[in-house]
Amino acid sequence: MTLICLCSVPLLINQIIKGYNEGILKPESDIYDCKNTYYLEIEGDMDQLKQLEKLDFPEIYEYSYQDAAYESSSAGSSSSSQITKLNDEFMKKAKIKGTYPQNENEVLVNEYTSIPIGETIKIENHDFYITGMVQSYTIERDKYNDFNNFNYWFINGEIFMKKEAFDKMFSSSNPVLCIWYDNFEKRDQYLQMIEDADIQDISIYDMGMQEVTFYISSIEEIPLLVDNEMMVIGLIMFFVLCYYLNKNYLLNHQRDYMMMRIIGMTKREMLIKELEKGLYSFIIINIINIALILLEESYLDILYIPIREFLIMSFICLGICMFIYIVPLYVLWNDLMNIDNGDGLI
Repeated sequence: MTLICLCSVPLLINQIIKGYNEGILKPESDIYDCKNTYYLEIEGDMDQLKQLEKLDFPEIYEYSYQDAAYESSSAGSSSSSQITKLNDEFMKKAKIKGTYPQNENEVLVNEYTSIPIGETIKIENHDFYITGMVQSYTIERDKYNDFNNFNYWFINGEIFMKKEAFDKMFSSSNPVLCIWYDNFEKRDQYLQMIEDADIQDISIYDMGMQEVTFYISSIEEIPLLVDNEMMVIGLIMFFVLCYYLNKNYLLNHQRDYMMMRIIGMTKREMLIKELEKGLYSFIIINIINIALILLEESYLDILYIPIREFLIMSFICLGICMFIYIVPLYVLWNDLMNIDNGDGLI
């Protein structure tokens, strides 16, 4: 019985630890209504975007971007960053700190680059002066102390360059079409129009609704108590060992079973007696399992009972208990019957 507990308890505790780890590490996804960026951003080649422009969208904007390296004294070097060609009308909707670029050598930076206004950066061996910063928008959150707010940006990209400077510096770029919408009903209508146009291989991003995944706990994952596979092997080994231990017990107490037969105890009654032993052992094993499960949950300060695993392990333990108490009796039964015939046991 003790040997069976040594395997069943660790397996159940492993399930508790798994449930605990999944609980503390389970990410939570929140969907945000980004009211300041109600537009669909569509990437494709120039011909595909020209087809979309022909559809009846009331407010559309175009811009393009290219990846390039820049050097900054405050932020260091960037191996590959998005350099965006400014669309003056579109950027009027953005929240900009500082002043909007007026000359070819003036640029904007996105707030998350941490490059201050007034600094000079180098792009493709050309110096550019930072006149302003595209600021983020903030959505307040109250649900978790670790994440009090969510920031989102008006447009993707680190550096925003005047059209004249961009065209001189880059011979090619990636075009983007922005379709502005007033509400999500309009957005769905525009998405249906794009789908009906059946334009293949374009990428659509909804900037007005963003899903963000948060890991809400910084608690480290607890390692499993034992290896499950090794415990299953151990359970099988202990099962075989318990069987032979009980069989050996019966061999050492043959005289007791002889006396039971002599006084008229039937096979059925003797089997019931062994069945009761197995049932008592099963009850004790389950009591020990429950006690240790509660102790583990108290330590982890959680309330998680692996009901399915507990029931499965209970049925396995019940089957083992019944087997190791009843089957040895069947094995020795012929010897006991020989006593009834006066043959005796050696």
